[in-house]
Amino acid sequence: MAYRLKDYLYNDKLTKEQNILMDRLYKLRMSGMAEAFEKQLLEPNTGLEPFEVRFAAIVNQEWDQRESKKFKRLMKKATLKYPAADLDSSIYDPERQLNTHVIELLAKCDWIDEPNNLLMTGGAGAGKTHIACALCITAMHQNRTVKYIRA
Repeated sequence: MAYRLKDYLYNDKLTKEQNILMDRLYKLRMSGMAEAFEKQLLEPNTGLEPFEVRFAAIVNQEWDQRESKKFKRLMKKATLKYPAADLDSSIYDPERQLNTHVIELLAKCDWIDEPNNLLMTGGAGAGKTHIACALCITAMHQNRTVKYIRA
């Protein structure tokens, strides 16, 4: 599998050694770390913070960037009808007559490990698709692969 690496453009404000390190971070596919490191190098007050705090910020940015990419990849594979669905406070609306306890249990995604399938039934316009998509998004936030299929 071929990957296209982001080319690092040398920054005139950094030293030669710093630019080489930045280039190596990009070649190691650690662009989040490279961006956070460059930001710290260009920020004059960064040296006032302890090393652990600065290093944690660099690692956390790389982690967040990878998690975001992973979630986007899972979202693309899931083919959801409502990719912005969310289990918000509307599930507690008494007019919807939903068993919120069951939905909260499903949102933990333990039923996926058992393994069980989920079949949702109800009248037209009851919100089955929205809840199904919201449960899929909840599972994807737990790094689970899902596929929305309408039968």
